[in-house]
Amino acid sequence: MPSVSVLPPFRNAEKFFDSALASIAGQTYEDIQVILVNDNSVDSSVPIAGKWCSQDSRFVLVNSTGNGLVDALNTGLNRCAGTWIARMDADDFSLPERIEKQLRLAVTMGPRTVVSCRVHSFSDKEITHGYRRYENWLNNLTEPEEIMKNLFIESPVPHPSAFYHRKSILSEGGYTERELPEDYELWLRLWSRGYRFWNNRSIVWRS
Repeated sequence: MPSVSVLPPFRNAEKFFDSALASIAGQTYEDIQVILVNDNSVDSSVPIAGKWCSQDSRFVLVNSTGNGLVDALNTGLNRCAGTWIARMDADDFSLPERIEKQLRLAVTMGPRTVVSCRVHSFSDKEITHGYRRYENWLNNLTEPEEIMKNLFIESPVPHPSAFYHRKSILSEGGYTERELPEDYELWLRLWSRGYRFWNNRSIVWRS
């Protein structure tokens, strides 16, 4: 069984998908499985996923059992075999040591922990000053106490940077459809049940 399962659901993600998967294949920590959950894509995303599955046995393509991100995430959680989950979106890039360093911290802190990392945003369009301020706010939240103090301002954990214990999240009900975004709702639920949040300052994740 792999130690870490990487979970990138995708829908019509052809533009950045190949580069995103290459960034996972190139991780310094190699004991991984990558569960590629197809959320009803109609572009070339599925062939891209199939290419990676054919050239790297760690990559597995599955179809979502429903429709939408929550269904895709829960499908992936149930198909993953890793002890730990590294979330990622299909248009993101993870720097080579991301998984190695998040795993090290998560194992030290225990299964009732969510580990995020620093972020740097990019876009075809100009990144607004307001979004850069939000990015800086995220990156300066590093210790559990700081994250908890800011939990009700905005989600302090960028979802695609999250690293958590698979069975613990499943035992808490996984992802749900609520009024809040699925990730923010999950963080609040975990916080209410005593989980702690860490930001690994040594990593930069790009979104």
